[in-house]
Amino acid sequence: MGGLKGKTTKDPIEEQRREEEKKAREALKKEQGKPEPTLERNIVRLMATDLDGNASIFNALRAIRGVNFSLAKAICLVAELDPLTKTSTLTEDQLKKLEEIVRNPANYNIPSYMLNLRKDAETGKDRHLTVSDLDVSLRQKLSDLMRYGSYRGWRHRLGQPVRGQRTRSSFRKSGSVGVVRAKAKPGEGAKPAEKK
Repeated sequence: MGGLKGKTTKDPIEEQRREEEKKAREALKKEQGKPEPTLERNIVRLMATDLDGNASIFNALRAIRGVNFSLAKAICLVAELDPLTKTSTLTEDQLKKLEEIVRNPANYNIPSYMLNLRKDAETGKDRHLTVSDLDVSLRQKLSDLMRYGSYRGWRHRLGQPVRGQRTRSSFRKSGSVGVVRAKAKPGEGAKPAEKK
């Protein structure tokens, strides 16, 4: 069976119907316009930290350095937000309010026992440190301990455990393991003892 050789003729009525359908689809698209973009964000930026937009507010807040389980719950209660809401659904105003509460939780009647710097040695006030402030404060405290020459400072300086743990078998980093003996050469017996 051979097929038709050469060009086939197109039906003009069918061609016209297809053109009309195509124009109707294009007109419908123009009428509907572009679909509105959804405000679903996968990453939410808060306190110089990238938070997972698909996580709940409660779990996302815990990703911020200096915010723990109980403080995250207290922040959600103070901000009057459902802790299980997705982080990506928060508005800009809600994010600003959350950031303000995380920066100054004491101003929002969060109890002082939830703060991480109670009765600061310099000011005597309760403060809460987060993100880079927490890192700087920790480094400063360690350098002060080393400078004063306290026991804890010496242990930090030596790289040893500070809180009284045993060091005989633990905290071995990368040193020699066990006793290493020199290998004897093959065919060489024990050396005879020297006579006096």
